[in-house]
Amino acid sequence: TALSNATWTNARAGYLDNINGHTAQTGDNYARLGAPAGASIAADIAENQSDLNTILGDTNELQTDWTDGGRLDLLIDAIK
Repeated sequence: TALSNATWTNARAGYLDNINGHTAQTGDNYARLGAPAGASIAADIAENQSDLNTILGDTNELQTDWTDGGRLDLLIDAIK
């Protein structure tokens, strides 16, 4: 079974007491969860905002290119 290497004595209901061959998690393993990728959360937000602005700029450019008479519209009309 999947839990064949686990020991459960029911000392604490719902908790495993030991898992043989398991490496205990120590140090910074859990400290990084939710920690900012950059210098701070504010720096991460600023970076994301910059990326979002770039994506919006590209999307807006495509919107105008697809309009009737726009660059992509004229290219497709030439193919037809």
